[in-house]
This record gives sequence, structure tokens and C-alpha cells, in this order.
Amino acid sequence: MIYLMVNQRVSERKLSMRLKIPQIAALLLLVFSPAVALAPLSDSGSSDVPIVYTTLPASARPGSWDGARLMRREPDGGTRPLSTGFHSAADPAISFDGLRVLFAGKRRAADRWQIFESSLDGNDVKQLTSLHLDCRQPVYQSRFFTLDAPTPWDQVAFVAGGQLHSVPLEMARSGNVPPQQITFLPGEVRDPVVAPDGRVVFSYRESSSKPSRLFGVNLDGTDYALFSGAPPVALRMAAVQSEESLVVIEDGQTDPWGAGSLGTMSLQRPQGGIAPALRESALRFHSPKALPGNSILVAARDTGAFGIARLDPSLRNSTWLVRDATQHLLQPQPVAPTALPDGRGSVVDPSVEWAVLYCQSVYVNDLPREKQMPRGMVRSVRVFTQAAGKSDAIGEGPVEQDGSFHLRVPANRPLRLELLDQSGAVLRRGAWIYARNKESRGCIGCHEDPELTPANRVPMAIEKPPVNLSQSPGASLRGGGR
Repeated sequence: MIYLMVNQRVSERKLSMRLKIPQIAALLLLVFSPAVALAPLSDSGSSDVPIVYTTLPASARPGSWDGARLMRREPDGGTRPLSTGFHSAADPAISFDGLRVLFAGKRRAADRWQIFESSLDGNDVKQLTSLHLDCRQPVYQSRFFTLDAPTPWDQVAFVAGGQLHSVPLEMARSGNVPPQQITFLPGEVRDPVVAPDGRVVFSYRESSSKPSRLFGVNLDGTDYALFSGAPPVALRMAAVQSEESLVVIEDGQTDPWGAGSLGTMSLQRPQGGIAPALRESALRFHSPKALPGNSILVAARDTGAFGIARLDPSLRNSTWLVRDATQHLLQPQPVAPTALPDGRGSVVDPSVEWAVLYCQSVYVNDLPREKQMPRGMVRSVRVFTQAAGKSDAIGEGPVEQDGSFHLRVPANRPLRLELLDQSGAVLRRGAWIYARNKESRGCIGCHEDPELTPANRVPMAIEKPPVNLSQSPGASLRGGGR
């Protein structure tokens, strides 16, 4: 529960109001047009702009990026290395002004992966992180601002230890501040991408037995919310295709490299599902990225090594840009400016160790009639946290007659909620969530329709102080600590 937040809905409505008639028509074609067949790819392609990509020996073990190198390819076909002096380099990400590149690298084989930034000729290399964790998949974030700072500042996010971290870019360049963890989930976060509204969209898999799904957070980790609904296949490697859409890899969980088919989804209605972009294609795709002019740059293969292809909007005049039977060519990035996403502020206060959870009514949901709970059936909500793979109850709070509850919980820890009846039997259990320091996380109901507008009323629980479950994480605090 607590997947979709009210301010996210407001943001989406504001964005949709900015759309012009031609944009709406294009979006409808994107979402509702049938998939088209991919014609055989020719070998005479041009990207019109330089591209940066990662190369690995074709014999490399899937999942191992040791020995990877960054390469730059010019529109005339000339190539040159960008990661000279590194034992391994991968995960390139081009800055919004098209002038610099982030990447994960190891100078020596025994080093941990760290995040670096350089100019696009491979010079002026700066190390941005020095953690005792492997740091991978960096992205430039939108601008961050606070009321007490004279100007906004740029951020960088990356994955370390299976969680998102972020750091102010200028401070990271000078080594003056350590990165901060911004997601706190029991599973694995990967493949972050920054959407036009400034949110970071990422793939998350709670366990190896479950498919990965897309979630989103603000740049400080607040407002963690399910982004894509619950498709039957795994979703990975989302990329912004336009202000209205994402392109995503479907079913990437079954391929050892995470490759799969291509799908598209609306940024205005991401819960509306995934539309297949192709049919009748034997190719498997990896790490898509939009090119200027709405073409898609993507790594692709059938049974051999990955090459880099350009797919045009109709997908009927697509070409290979570069292939090498002895090398996997992955993670292509166009060297071109892109629109700066919306900036974001933050309510996070690191000096505060608690957060607030509230719900308008646990009886609001999108379940079939036979699974509905009669009003008055739910009497309390129990909260669990997790550490070292072990779950512990931290306490319970009452559910009011109107179905609302209001809790103060520990910040920056995985949390799971259970709804209980009068006898203490579990009626419903939610997925793992978390909340940041001093964040107020609210929901309309329990697994409610993600496009539902909340009723215009003040829930009974909000008129009372929150039940405090943040002081003794291991204790059972049934209704106490007000």
C-alpha cells in the first residue's frame, strides 16, 4: 500500500495540462497503435551525432563488466577510446548540456567500482565517490533547491549496495561531501533514469522470485511510489523517449544480460500499461536511449554479440550503426544536449529520525467485490521493519471508524503494514515501503485505483496526533506512545 501519492497525481495533471493538441494525438498513437514488424536491419546506418558506448569481449560472463571500456564513435564511423587508464569502465551517462559524461570505473582490477566524470574527449577526469561499495549506473539528476540556499544545485544519483544514492555534483567534484543513501528497500534497485518532471524512475525487484517493476522517487528519495502497475513480465532499463513517453525493456529477467523486447509507456498515465513497440522480431534489446528526432538508439542481438542499432520511429527503416563479432557493444548514449528536467525541493531533515504515515481509508481499493472488507472490520494496523533479512514488528496503531490511520514511524528503514481485525487476524498485507526523515507519506486507500482522486474530507485519524511507533523499534507498542 501507499504506492501513489497525491502530489504525484497533481504533478501529472499539471504536466498533462501543458500538452498541445498535436502532442495529445501523438501520445494516443504511441499508446494505442498496434506494434509493427521490424524490417531486417541494414548496415549503412548513421547516428548524425557522436555516440558513447561500452564494449566487452564477446566471451565475457553475463553480469561481469570487468575489462569493459568506453568508446566514442563519430558520425563518420571513426572510433576512439574514452577510458584510457582504467582497468574497467561502463555505464556512461551524458550531461544535459551534452558536454560531459558520468561513468562507473575501476582504475585497477582489485578496486571497487566508483563514479567518475570526464569531458567527452576522455580528459579532465574527476572521481566523484570513494565508497566501500561498488558504485554503478550513475545519472545526472535535475536541480535541487531549498529556501535557505541562494541558488539551486545539480545532483548525481547512482546505485550502490542495491540502493540509490545521491550527491551534489559540485561538492562531489571537490570531494567535500559524502553521498547519501536515498532508498531503503529490502530488494535490489537498478537502472535509474530521470523523467522530465524530475523524478527518478528505476527498476526494483524485491526478490529473485518476483519480476522487477518500475518505481519512482523524488530526487531526495521521498514519495516512493509504484510507477508502472504490475505487468506479468519484468521491466528494466527505462529510457525517456520524449516528454510524453518512456521506452522500456520487457521480460529482461529471463535473459542473462537482461535483454528483452521493446515496449513503450505513457508518462502521463504510466499505470495504463505497456504497449509493445515491435512484433515478429528475433532480436533481443538492451539499454535503449532516445536519439534526436525521436529515433531509438539501442543495443541488439539475435544469437551473437550485441551490436548498436538505430530504430527509426516507424521501425521499418532501421540500421546497424556498429557491430563487432568479437565484442559486445552495449549502453549506447548520444552525445547531444537534452532538456533539463524540472527541479525539486525537499522536506528531508537529516536531524529528524522519524517520518509520518497516514491513510484516508483502508476500505478504498481496486479489488473485486468478493475481496472487499466490510466497513468496521479493520481495527488496527501493524508495522514491521526489516534488518539483515529478518522482519520485526515495531508496533500497532488504531484504524478509525472511517478507515483512516495516522502513525509516526522510524525513517530510512524498510516498512511493511498489515491490517488486523478485532481478534488480531491479518486481513491484508502490503509491500515493503520506506519514508525519509520528516517525510509525511499519505495514501488514499490500500491498493487503491492509482488514478483515483481522494474524497474532499479530513480523515478522523488526522485530527489526532500520530501514534508514535518510532521510539522503540523492537517493542510492541499497541496503540501507545501518543
